[in-house]
Amino acid sequence: MLTEIISKTAENIKPEQRKLYSYCRQVADGLADCHLEIGQLLHGLDGGYIPAGMAGSLASGQIEALPTGRNFFSKDISRLPTKAAWQVGQTMAEAMLTRYLGEEACFPEQVGISIWSADAFKSDGELFCQILCLMGIRPGWDGPGKCTGIEIIPLEELKLNWQDKKITRPRVDVTIETSGIMRDMVPHFCDLLDQAVVLASGLEEPFDRNFIRKHTEEQMAELRTETAGDLSEAQIRRMATYRVFSSPPGTYGLGVGLALDASAWSRIKTLPRFISTGEVMPMAVVRRPWLPVTCWPDNWGD
Repeated sequence: MLTEIISKTAENIKPEQRKLYSYCRQVADGLADCHLEIGQLLHGLDGGYIPAGMAGSLASGQIEALPTGRNFFSKDISRLPTKAAWQVGQTMAEAMLTRYLGEEACFPEQVGISIWSADAFKSDGELFCQILCLMGIRPGWDGPGKCTGIEIIPLEELKLNWQDKKITRPRVDVTIETSGIMRDMVPHFCDLLDQAVVLASGLEEPFDRNFIRKHTEEQMAELRTETAGDLSEAQIRRMATYRVFSSPPGTYGLGVGLALDASAWSRIKTLPRFISTGEVMPMAVVRRPWLPVTCWPDNWGD
């Protein structure tokens, strides 16, 4: 059928086949130009200019990589996450909740997830989408597939297939640790995750259906007591919604590796101190500016 469609001219294509025809034509034309790869390689070795092009896996349907023989760049991050990644992320979140429910007979209130840049550059944001789905948030896209932001999934749409029937499930609170490379190369992932927490925590929903709101309100109550009026209500709410953490801009890792390399430690229990007191210190990721985490206890690691 595909060969038949490609062999036709555009004006002879049925209206319901035009989208498929356009896709097949793009793939066919791209594959036809792959013979230029050797020539482009030799031209580049000779110091010539090689046009830029998107990299990607054809097996994953990333036809933007065609034709080959171009000076490729890794990703157009404005198109991340992709719609395909959202479908996979939903499946991952549902599998996680199903397993937890089966083992614990309840839903998790809070989980921790570590997300690195590989999620963006190798899987188009599948883990990022899993986090959003757990929170009951989904990405939005424009016509060409550019990510335009996030939106709330209504509670009545949060369902889980369980023992041959659909049951309601809550918004799960997620604490996120990110790598320095993701922080630098895919900054909108950090911003959107932070925005998701803020949006979900502000919803007027029952605590047993929205654990993000529940934990935010609990943290706000603790902060009011601890700060004794030193912070405004807006500042307290902002601090209570911190969920995304990484090392500060310009640094990578937590500093423990540097301490080990330099033998700058005497006891294993002292190593955690480098997380909070070393030159490399975790920071709360907010939309901007970045704020340091300064709440580590003095006896940390003892």
